[in-house]
Amino acid sequence: MKLYFAPFACSLAARIALYEANLDSEFERVDLRNKVTDSGMDFWSVTAKGKVSALRLDNDEVITENPVVLQYIADQDESGALMPAFGSVERYEVVSWLSFISSEIHKMGVYPMAAPHVPAEMKAVTSELLMTQLKLVNDRLSENDYIAGQFSVADTYLFWALTLLPKLGFEMPEELTALNAYHGRLMQRPAFQKALQEEAVLVSSN
Repeated sequence: MKLYFAPFACSLAARIALYEANLDSEFERVDLRNKVTDSGMDFWSVTAKGKVSALRLDNDEVITENPVVLQYIADQDESGALMPAFGSVERYEVVSWLSFISSEIHKMGVYPMAAPHVPAEMKAVTSELLMTQLKLVNDRLSENDYIAGQFSVADTYLFWALTLLPKLGFEMPEELTALNAYHGRLMQRPAFQKALQEEAVLVSSN
């Protein structure tokens, strides 16, 4: 497999998942502004969407969209540690949270906070809406160690968002104690540390 990524983009969640699953993978960095990879490949030729995460499989097929990429990675882990069994209620719980994180936190929160063309007044509104969703997540985590009940790829996705938001000027309120404690626990996992360190080096080398 090969993961096309950009440092600290949502593809960080896929990198973490690959490490958690102990799967062999290559990594190719993408310049998202110019749509070119480190090897000089036109990224549009990889995916017509022009976005990461994009995962090239061993049969040369490419799958996209972070919730799908994360599910695929999880399903390659024979231990089942990242995703419950097909058909189980627990699996649908993970899929539900992947969808929620993608739509309500990533697209409705992180994206407008990161986009340079979004005016300041719109970012202020985004922050208010984001707080509503984060309070919901905090309530969930006050009763569960992990967002879907057991550790899963949904946690790698949520972790990415929680890690990136402060870098975008969104201060995580201290009152979200369960959410902050959750982020701290995930930071202690070796796969999370490894992925963060690798991408931090890439950012600092620019």
